[in-house]
Amino acid sequence: SAGPSNYRILDNKLFSFSGTIFTNSLIVLIGLSIAWFIHYEGNRLYANNVQNFKSIEALEAQKVVHTVENSLNDIYKKLTTLSKLPLVHDQAHRQNISPEILETIAALMQDFKNRGNVSFHIFPSKPDTKTLLSPQGLNLSNQGKAMLEQGIKKHILWFKKKYPTSLTNKESKVPAISDWISDPLRQNNKRQNHSENQTDSILYSVAIYDESGKFSGLASAILTTEIFEKPLYSENAVLIYKSGENQFLFPSKLPSLLRGSLQKIQKQENDPRLLFSESSKLSVSDEGAHWIVWQGSDDSVFL
Repeated sequence: SAGPSNYRILDNKLFSFSGTIFTNSLIVLIGLSIAWFIHYEGNRLYANNVQNFKSIEALEAQKVVHTVENSLNDIYKKLTTLSKLPLVHDQAHRQNISPEILETIAALMQDFKNRGNVSFHIFPSKPDTKTLLSPQGLNLSNQGKAMLEQGIKKHILWFKKKYPTSLTNKESKVPAISDWISDPLRQNNKRQNHSENQTDSILYSVAIYDESGKFSGLASAILTTEIFEKPLYSENAVLIYKSGENQFLFPSKLPSLLRGSLQKIQKQENDPRLLFSESSKLSVSDEGAHWIVWQGSDDSVFL
């Protein structure tokens, strides 16, 4: 009788042991399921947050693009207005201009003068050196003035060759051209003042035509890159200016977040190491250059 009794006890132990394995396995399975669910939900929430972040950043990026575009288009509109003023293109009939028009011109010119980072100028199609170097308040070195003179001559030759007469279609957009001017004096001043970004200038021109429709000069704006500093630097954005083989970036010293993206910025490519990066070509009237804004953001918002 001892034999069967011992067997039953052993059998109970075996059964009990089997029950422990089942229970432990069930607990492990439940734990893994919970861990998987937490992991899945965490990834899903992170993916949703990332997508929302990208959507918000894309909207903010468009705001920066529109801000820069609007600044340039506003200058373009003022240049086209300036180029059509009677005092500019109709010098032979100045005595026929009414006092009301003169007042409008005076108010417009005052508005031009009040724009701190932009100055407006008229350059005849056959300028002499004195005329070329006459713009005041630009604080250019001799080398900077020489570069400006070279840019003005380039614009005059370009319009003479490509648009020697005014466009017959009144709905056609007035052609424009630009050039980037890097002045060593300003670069040195920036280094001496321990400023992070050098300030360059951009020469932006439209043509002036006389009453017969013949090209007679330029209406030009000389703007400093400081005009773009606030909207760009605060949003980790960079202005890329491409003219032929030349390419310029502003700010010249990239925000810390974007310094590792320099090669991608130069190629106008997205940077996969950032959660969001995008390059946008600006809609600007300029047949001499392409204007692009590159922007990027990382995952620091989630850390």
